[in-house]
Amino acid sequence: LHDALPISIVLFVEGETDLAFYNKVLSELRHLARENGCMSPKTFKKNLEGVGGFKSKATRIFANNIVRNNPKTDFVVFLCYDTDVFEYDKKPQINWKEVADSLMLKGAHKVIQVKQKKSIEDWFLNDYEGLCKYLNLQPQTKCTGKTGADKINCLFKKVNKIYIKGKTNSFIENLNINKIMLKVNKEINPLCKEFGIVYKSGDFKKYTK
Repeated sequence: LHDALPISIVLFVEGETDLAFYNKVLSELRHLARENGCMSPKTFKKNLEGVGGFKSKATRIFANNIVRNNPKTDFVVFLCYDTDVFEYDKKPQINWKEVADSLMLKGAHKVIQVKQKKSIEDWFLNDYEGLCKYLNLQPQTKCTGKTGADKINCLFKKVNKIYIKGKTNSFIENLNINKIMLKVNKEINPLCKEFGIVYKSGDFKKYTK
């Protein structure tokens, strides 16, 4: 029998804001893994600079920049994207099966979609208190908007600031990442499992098959 190859994680994200968020998620997962006596896999992260990058860039970057330089590794690839772009599109611009198949052909062991419903900003709102604290607003401050980004911009406007998706990232450092992860545990669980962690009984625990 051959020894199992080491697992490496590849995260493809839409933009700089997403990258800042997943940096915090990975840091939290490494912390949880350490606490539970689990080994953290090596990770690679790439901002595709827009949702179209999943179709036009992901496979090329994966094959040329990651697989080529890291032989004898099983890659688990995560495609992390907002779902709002695709909700009302009868002919979505991206065929996710084709993207996954292309990555598998180039050496991916598994390809998993992380669907940010409806957007990464909706996830940030799970720590509304943290957002308000960052902006020096009362935690009960009310804000409205059609989308998560609208609601966050509404909060920013109260202190004469503007939230620009993909540009405004400093507040992410102030968010309670564990609190957000607990709220989106269904979507984030496949990533957690690769660190030996799983959402169970209201918290993240060591994953036992």
